Amino acid sequence: MLLVALKNIPGSIQIAPGQSFYEYNPEYRAQLLAQGFARPAETVLVAQEQAPSLTFSRTTFPNWTGCRAVIIAGGPSLTEDQCVQVAAWWGQTPHNRVIAINTSFRRAPFADMLYACDTKWWDTYYEEVIATVAPTTLLFTQDKPAAQKYGLGHIASVGARGLSRKPGLIHQGMSSGFQSINLAFHAGVRDFVLLGYDCKGTHWHGDHPTPLKASLPHARWIEHFAALAKDLRDEGVRIVNCSPGTAIPDAVFPRADLSPALGGTA
Repeated sequence: MLLVALKNIPGSIQIAPGQSFYEYNPEYRAQLLAQGFARPAETVLVAQEQAPSLTFSRTTFPNWTGCRAVIIAGGPSLTEDQCVQVAAWWGQTPHNRVIAINTSFRRAPFADMLYACDTKWWDTYYEEVIATVAPTTLLFTQDKPAAQKYGLGHIASVGARGLSRKPGLIHQGMSSGFQSINLAFHAGVRDFVLLGYDCKGTHWHGDHPTPLKASLPHARWIEHFAALAKDLRDEGVRIVNCSPGTAIPDAVFPRADLSPALGGTA
């Protein structure tokens, strides 16, 4: 059920008064309604659809030259506390950029971009995305039918190894996490921090619902990341992986703790 927050939701990092959100747990939903933290959002959505702020183009390819980017993937190590730190860092300067991948938009609705690679994901989550992310969040995919169906930004892709250096074209690498790095490279980013890049287990939010449930070929993903990492090093790109317990070797993406990687204290 779609709700709109009337107060700050206890324990949440992403739901503020006036923001629409989905709550799937019926008991917790009833508690929020009964205690006055939220109300049904159907009437609010009608108003939002007519709001001028939603006329912002979500499909304009960004120019992030000189910017630093945190990319938030969906691995099981991703936590709310990490996203709180990223949100604070993101708000310090417009040179700090954030890309949320797939369902991690739920923990980073402030992100500058949401990237998801295929139509099935957008079919499942599009309405929730529109109700959750900031009106200025860019929505991008490499799936042309999804882009046409939902009015998303589109970047072409091919199933090749390593980094695509050709503007307007990314390599697929078998994952949205790979594609997001290549896309941000084209946008001008040369300094990356990765979160939720675990290459093991499932997702922080559990399995996707049917028909999105699919195999997770972690070993193949790591092979693709290794080829990408070599090309990024050749381009002078700095990239660190702040995903605790990641299965991606240090030789591919060097590991770091999040706070110092963002410029805070250890």
